[in-house]
Amino acid sequence: MEEKIVDNLKQKPGREEQPKEQLLPGKNNGGAVKMRDILSDYWLKRRARLHQDFIKQLTDTYYREPMTADQYGTYKPGTFTFGCFRVDVYHEDGLWRIEIVSGEHGGIPEEVVRQIRYKFVPNDVWMVKPYAPREEDEKLGGVILYEIPTGSQQQEEE
Repeated sequence: MEEKIVDNLKQKPGREEQPKEQLLPGKNNGGAVKMRDILSDYWLKRRARLHQDFIKQLTDTYYREPMTADQYGTYKPGTFTFGCFRVDVYHEDGLWRIEIVSGEHGGIPEEVVRQIRYKFVPNDVWMVKPYAPREEDEKLGGVILYEIPTGSQQQEEE
């Protein structure tokens, strides 16, 4: 996808340069989606360095219809940003999985993992965070959450 840059702000002498509003081809807003609709503030500041495939994944997710909803929100698989984290949500074989990778060096705080879990996966889903062997743990570079299959899922499918 080609990226259009639209400068809605007229620069005046002595005024700090304002970030340019970037628009991507899309279905709404006259055929464009604003970068701030798909990027958190952390990623918005680094948008010039982001790979176009990443932007395309975020845009595709933005336009994807929600798969399910509950009293807390709507949920769909795809790629999202949350603070300095990239969040990939999958729904395969009837089970949810979340992969969280930080844009910063260092670990991912448990409270952030918890917030991401409740933001991107329905409330009634039970999830676990597996721990890899020590040798593999540092290579992972992120956190993976898996849904635990429960008997209620089998009853819903029948």
